[in-house]
Amino acid sequence: MLQMTSHPSAKTYAPAKYNQESSTSHCTSSDLK
Repeated sequence: MLQMTSHPSAKTYAPAKYNQESSTSHCTSSDLK
């Protein structure tokens, strides 16, 4: 999750992704990698 904040584009596509990821898995950082 910490990496997400480091990602510049993450700020934009993070919210939408978080909404979906939160439902399935809380490991969003893994998907970003």
